[in-house]
Amino acid sequence: MNTVLNRPITLSAMDVTLHRGMLGWIGATHFVLDPISGNDEGMFAALRCTDRVEDANGNVVEYLRFLVTSPGVLWPGYHVVLDDKFAADLGLESAADAALLAIVTPHVPLEDSTVNLFSPIVVNRHTGLADQFVPAISEEEFGWSLRTPLTEGSDETVDKEIDPVVNTHPRSGPEDRHRR
Repeated sequence: MNTVLNRPITLSAMDVTLHRGMLGWIGATHFVLDPISGNDEGMFAALRCTDRVEDANGNVVEYLRFLVTSPGVLWPGYHVVLDDKFAADLGLESAADAALLAIVTPHVPLEDSTVNLFSPIVVNRHTGLADQFVPAISEEEFGWSLRTPLTEGSDETVDKEIDPVVNTHPRSGPEDRHRR
């Protein structure tokens, strides 16, 4: 049975451990999720790495952190379908056990900011164990982009049709750790 994830959550503080590390960042496994307070409290958080990290070229990266959001808040029609192995690796017994995080790439002006809806981070809400979901199909087939405009928001995507995805991209070799 596949696990379907699509419900919005309010982001709360927790420790997050990526099962296979963050794509493109060598050694980035342990993170702290820190909600950002403000007008939309719980909608955005900083995902701050606590490990010594290197980029794909071997350069040490100081203070690696990502701005993340719960995609279900802005895109109610957004969902992913996880295969049984991916869900089992994270200890997910039901969709209610999981939270989705999408990485936001902020720009000035805000209208130029984008969200990675193609490969969200799936987090077990009870244990903090996580992994980045990478579909084994193209962005066009999946229906969501690596660079979805943040300002596109919910009104343009509510009725978007999305084909279910049941396979994750195999990431077994070390070369896969260097992708972004």
